[in-house]
Amino acid sequence: MLDLGNQLPLVTVYFSEGFDDIYAVFCKPDKSRLSLQEEEVCGVQWASEDAICAMIDNGAFIPYDKNLIHLLFSRSLSKLQAAEGRA
Repeated sequence: MLDLGNQLPLVTVYFSEGFDDIYAVFCKPDKSRLSLQEEEVCGVQWASEDAICAMIDNGAFIPYDKNLIHLLFSRSLSKLQAAEGRA
């Protein structure tokens, strides 16, 4: 089980109906063992920044601004490098 109880979100995105907390998780869990909330998640896959932007374009992903996607990948890479002592 993935416990995010002591971890702060990488970023929080606010919108008129609420907000999305976005976390950076540095592990490779077995997707077949993930327990998804059917009301909130329709599927899971690993995707690159370019693939996510393409999914935004074709309506298969939440329509976030692509600059946000770039920011998330940049910040995640920075956090990963810092954790590995390469910052």
